[in-house]
Amino acid sequence: MTQRSTGTGRLRVGIVGVTLTGNMGGQAMLETVRQQMQRLDPAPELRLFSIYPEADRASPLRGEMEIAPIPPLKFLAVDFSLAILANLVALVTGPRFVRKFAFGHLRRIAECDAIVDLSGIAFVEGRGLPLLAYNLACCIPSFAAGVPHFKLAQSLGPFRSGYWKAISHWALRRCAAVVARGAQSARQLAGIGIKAPDAPDCSFLLALSEADFAAARQLVPAAMRGAPFVIVSPSRVTRRACEAAGVDYLGALAAAADQLNQAGIFVAILPHSLNTDAGKNNDIAEAKALHERIANRERTIVIDPPADAKILRAIFSEASFAITSRYHATVAALACGVPPLTISWSFKYSELLGYFGGEDLIIPAGELSAERLCAEVAKLRDNAAPRREQVSAQRPAVLRQAALSFDAVMGHLAGAARCR
Repeated sequence: MTQRSTGTGRLRVGIVGVTLTGNMGGQAMLETVRQQMQRLDPAPELRLFSIYPEADRASPLRGEMEIAPIPPLKFLAVDFSLAILANLVALVTGPRFVRKFAFGHLRRIAECDAIVDLSGIAFVEGRGLPLLAYNLACCIPSFAAGVPHFKLAQSLGPFRSGYWKAISHWALRRCAAVVARGAQSARQLAGIGIKAPDAPDCSFLLALSEADFAAARQLVPAAMRGAPFVIVSPSRVTRRACEAAGVDYLGALAAAADQLNQAGIFVAILPHSLNTDAGKNNDIAEAKALHERIANRERTIVIDPPADAKILRAIFSEASFAITSRYHATVAALACGVPPLTISWSFKYSELLGYFGGEDLIIPAGELSAERLCAEVAKLRDNAAPRREQVSAQRPAVLRQAALSFDAVMGHLAGAARCR
């Protein structure tokens, strides 16, 4: 087993595909990896390859985590090209030669004992060539440097055209392990000759402390404490999918909130992706726009979201149920035993709710309307208690399955540790 020196004698794990700031789903997965790595080493050496290095370095949650910058343009135009070249060299000389002469991004990859890939959703045909290039750029440097690359539970596929199948098969079969984030992903992988176990999102294993729950309770407005309330967590990605289908996404959510208010139920609007730019991860702007569309703003409050994924998740535990669109907001609700009514734009939602027998809680973006959402909200409101029992009953099995994501990487790292 090849060992890399960290200068401390400890293992170094590289992480790609997420950031510490912005998308709280990414942070939840990242923090879950840190907690799992602490089972092997109380102070693991983690190196996060980040497209937001300045923000991630400034985060108080960083701790001792090293932030390695990968500016998107350079990552795709330069580092990706060099990694392809390095792979060709490695075919002739082997990865040892590549590691010896590597520099820049490839050198930082080569210094790791393993790379954990948390991309979440990858190699999805139809999402465009830039995202395909990004998916490849996340893993090809590992192949060139001979560093085991572990793709933890991810939604993968579909693979339709010949070239997409060939590229995806070439990359995925070189990974040390691939875990499908649900049965459909596993079937799609099998269709290109990749056998992979399926497991729920790894962030189901995120452990919350009593301090996290206490902080969450303080963020719930005083008027809502002890009263039934529903969380509405909007998503810019889902709004765009709805707009493409001619659906008034914010109008439907506002109608549902008005209906809940009329029934005497508070509504808490809670963003789950906290970028503030014009990109797809600015749910703060969506929350404000939704609030403006709601008639009774005295009973509907926008919660100022914490930049800590653990506290953000703990807020969901206070709700009667949730109306979600962002994938990891749905995970957060389920992880807390709270049933989510989910507006979906991808098969990954049915994979997720399938673990809880909750496929009927999904409304596809193209089928959304104010009338349908209000009807489904009324149904869930009347059946919230048995739905909570259903979710809670499935949670132990889901947690056991989610741990499968870590079996291969933890086994590899335990072996590397014994060699030191």
